[in-house]
This record gives sequence, structure tokens and C-alpha cells, in this order.
Amino acid sequence: MATSVVMNFSLFIIAYYFKLPLWLDTTGTIYAAVLLGAPAGFVVAIANNLIQAFGFYGDDSLLFYIVSALTAFVTGYIMKNKKHNILRWLMLTICLFAACSFASIIVTFITTEGIPADYWGAMIYNTMMKKGIIPVLCTVASVSLVKFLDIVVSLLIVVLSIFLTPKAIKSNVATVKNDVVEN
Repeated sequence: MATSVVMNFSLFIIAYYFKLPLWLDTTGTIYAAVLLGAPAGFVVAIANNLIQAFGFYGDDSLLFYIVSALTAFVTGYIMKNKKHNILRWLMLTICLFAACSFASIIVTFITTEGIPADYWGAMIYNTMMKKGIIPVLCTVASVSLVKFLDIVVSLLIVVLSIFLTPKAIKSNVATVKNDVVEN
């Protein structure tokens, strides 16, 4: 799980520093939930949100734990069996986008009155506002677009990471998960 926390934090820092149109802060959460299940994803998500809240955005951003927890739950549920084929990854992409976009939009309205706090979300929001589009649609579109890009890139990184994870580690994870389920 420590690897997943480091993955979340380092990818978030890269996206934050280079002002990428992504967060990449749930990549490690997804990785942990795929390999170890939703409970591991929840632990990684808590660590991630505490680091971001107290290191970057302030404690009101802790509400975004809802998005991270949804990410862990949806990923753990959809990927709980080991048949990780292209259809399952596509289903995960769609479900994560639907659940996390909705949650992110709600939390954005609660924490910042609908104005995205990230560089690209705010830029898209402001561009749409200047074109006379109503604020609610600006929030929905800007948050959803950034979230879609974030999920797609995060999942690509996770697939690559799983491919690069040594078989010995993946077998140990499977053995531990089976022992827990059996007991």
C-alpha cells in the first residue's frame, strides 16, 4: 500500500507542478484496489486526501475523500475477480467517470461554490462563463472534462503498472487475498 500512496502523491505533484489537465491523485488508489481490493484502496485514499488537504488545499478539501472512496469502492467491486479483460477495464472507466464526476461536481459546489480549484478546471470554467454559459453548466462541463482525462490517464498508468509489477508480488497478493477470504 505504501507504493500506492507514493504513486498518488508523486503523480499528483507532477500534474500540479506542470499544470496538467489532470489530477492523477487516485492512480495509486486504483492500483491498490485492483491488486488488494477496495479496503486497501480506502486506506490509500485516506492517506492521499490528508496529504493534499494539509499540504496543498486546506482542510475543506477533505470532502474530496468522497471521490477517492468512490474510486476505491467502484474499482474494488468491478475488478474483484481476476478477469481483467478489456471489457472490464472499459466498464471500470465508464463507472468511475459517472460516479466520480457526479461526486466531484457536488463537492465542488459545496467547497468552492461551483468554481473548480484546479488550473485547467478553472480555465475551462472561466472560458465558458465569458461565452455566456450559465454557471451550473460551466461547473459540470469543466469538472467532468478534467475528471474524464484524469480517469483515462490514471487507468492507463495502472494497467502499465500492473503489467510491470513482478509476478512474485502479484502471486503473494493473490495468496494473501485468498487466505483472508477463506478465514
